[in-house]
Amino acid sequence: MNEDLKKLNSFHKKISFLFSAVVFLIYFSFIYVVAFDIDFFSNNFLFNLNSVLLCSFIVIILCLFITGIYVWWNNNFYEKRLNKLKK
Repeated sequence: MNEDLKKLNSFHKKISFLFSAVVFLIYFSFIYVVAFDIDFFSNNFLFNLNSVLLCSFIVIILCLFITGIYVWWNNNFYEKRLNKLKK
């Protein structure tokens, strides 16, 4: 295997792990707070919505945003470099 291809593959694995770790950290920190500190969510916000609903919506949006960043990076940088190395 080409040395440049090995470096690119290693970098791709590091970036994939980083994005996965960030998503897991966001998700499991929310689960931890819900499980062990439910009083943190006892107040209401806009339109009398519970703060758990608001925070869960924020977690979903953040995870979708991080996934979108990863897909954008993969399509614009990794795939282009991979195609250049294959030629």
